[in-house]
Formats: sequence, structure tokens, C-alpha cells
Amino acid sequence: QQLAAICQSVGFEHVRMGHQVAPSPGFLARMETTLADAALCPLLPTAPGRYMRSDGGTADQPDWRGCDAVLSGPAGGVIATAQLAASAGVGPAFGVDMGGTSTDVCRVDGPPERTDHLRIGGMNLRVPAVRLETVAAGGGSILRVGGGVMGVGPHSAGADPGPAAYGRGGPATVTDAAAVLGWLPVFPSICGSSRDQPLDLQAARDAITALMPDLALEQAAHGFLRVAAEAAARAVRSLAAARGVDPADHALIAFGGAGPAHGCAVARALGIQRVVVPHLAGLFSAVGVGIAPRRAERVVPVRGSIAEARNAAVSALPFSGQLECR
Repeated sequence: QQLAAICQSVGFEHVRMGHQVAPSPGFLARMETTLADAALCPLLPTAPGRYMRSDGGTADQPDWRGCDAVLSGPAGGVIATAQLAASAGVGPAFGVDMGGTSTDVCRVDGPPERTDHLRIGGMNLRVPAVRLETVAAGGGSILRVGGGVMGVGPHSAGADPGPAAYGRGGPATVTDAAAVLGWLPVFPSICGSSRDQPLDLQAARDAITALMPDLALEQAAHGFLRVAAEAAARAVRSLAAARGVDPADHALIAFGGAGPAHGCAVARALGIQRVVVPHLAGLFSAVGVGIAPRRAERVVPVRGSIAEARNAAVSALPFSGQLECR
């Protein structure tokens, strides 16, 4: 604390202390959590309001930390998936959120599952988070061929230059494979250097043909899309195996910008019989953020009785409400 006070006195604006950011045991995890928090806090919005946390809850701006925001977007999708599964009465379900760069997969059977730590980018963060499995397969994932074997990702074309069909010299991507097969009959005019042109289907055809010149264009496109679907299916199988459940006993909720287009292929690979596509699928994570409850978590050491530690944790919470002690 003395060192933090000295740093603040010489002009450092954002000073984070490990014992406050991550009071749980474990020096390395505490250090990495504090580093992530210090790096992200200056980037957070400062306007008053309520913001999404990685654990699927919201926090008022003063209580919102950088390390809490790492999975704030995908966490909204988990909350929305749980709500839709409950309201539609589909029972246990896997949520498949396929965006432009990656696919996030969650499993819900009632309230969202949470964990007290998060591993991302090679770092172990001691922050509460929803349980997710992420694979590098999205609409912008770059198609590749190695040793005659098709592959998808992990690299992404991003928004600029974007897929080849965007007409800005980008590489072949999952979006291009879908475009040449007619899966994107209605697409906003955001392409070309002026960003007001329709999809350049010829550029997409040329990019895929260059990867697989000895295979018919449609066959190559279908092959790459099957690879993308299998990548998402592997993430679902990983979650299912960890919980000892059969994916075929679940529904699949497909959302995100690319999820609805690939949901049936993912379900087919898993033996799932029911696919649910929500309204506003591309904004479904934002829907989850909008309905997420307020949530706070505090960790305190137990030096005396458990009851005393519990009371100390409760008194540190920024608001009163339903309590869950672990």
C-alpha cells in the first residue's frame, strides 16, 4: 500500500494492488490478474451506468474492473441462451455463438454455470466467469490447405481487408465459402474500397479455387464449411465430455452473425435433433447483457470462524440481494 501511495503521488493515474484485485491464494495467478486489470482499466468507459461482467452479471461503473470485462460480451450470450432455453422449454441446451473470428460454446441446464477462474491468452485470471469453450472458427476465419488437408483458422481476415468477397483483396474465408454456395442472398452493401458495394462473388470464387484448383468449386466450399462446423462440434463435445452428458440429448441454440447459417451442420455432426435460432440472432449477446442481473463477488480470508468471514464478505458487497456463499 505504501508503494501504491508513492506511485500515485508521482503521477501514476491507474494503480492496482494485487491483494485487492485478487485476494485468493496463489501468487502467480494474483500477479497475472493484477497485470490484466492494470492494462484494461484505462480502456474502460467512464460514463455512469451498469456494465457487463465475465460472470454474467452487471456492475455499476465504479465497481467494474478491467479484469471483470475480459469475457463480458460472450457472457451476455450465455445469459441469453439460458433465458431462451427456459422460456422455450427446450431443456438442456448448447449455445453456439459464431461470430467473425471465433465460436463460443456454452451449456445451460437451468442457471448458467460459473467458475472462479479464467484462463485466456496463456494467463490465469482469478475472476469469476461463466463457463465457455472457444474455438478459432468464425465467419472471417481464413481457409487454408496443408498437405492436401482443409483447415479453418486460427487466423482471421478481420473487417479490413475482410473476406475475399468484400472486394478489398482479402483471403478466402468461411464467409466466402458460404457466399459462393448462395447462403448469403441478402447481405448489406458494405464491400469494396468505398464500403458501399455488394459482395464480390467472383473474388470469393477465385480465392477458393486458388486453394483447391483440382476440386470443383462447390465441393471445395462445402468441404471448408464442414471443417468449420466440425470445429464448433468439437467444442461442444469437449463440454459434454467434461460433464458426462450426451450432446444428442440437448437442443442447440445458434446465434451470432454466422451461427444461424452453420447451426444445422453443427447439430448434424453431434446428432442433435432440435436447433433454435433466436430473433435478432446477431444481437443475441447484447440481449443477454440487457437482461443480466446485477451481481457482485467478494473474496475474504478466513482467519477466525466461517461466520465471521461471511459477514465480512457481505459487508464488502456494494448492494444487498440474494447471497451465494462458496
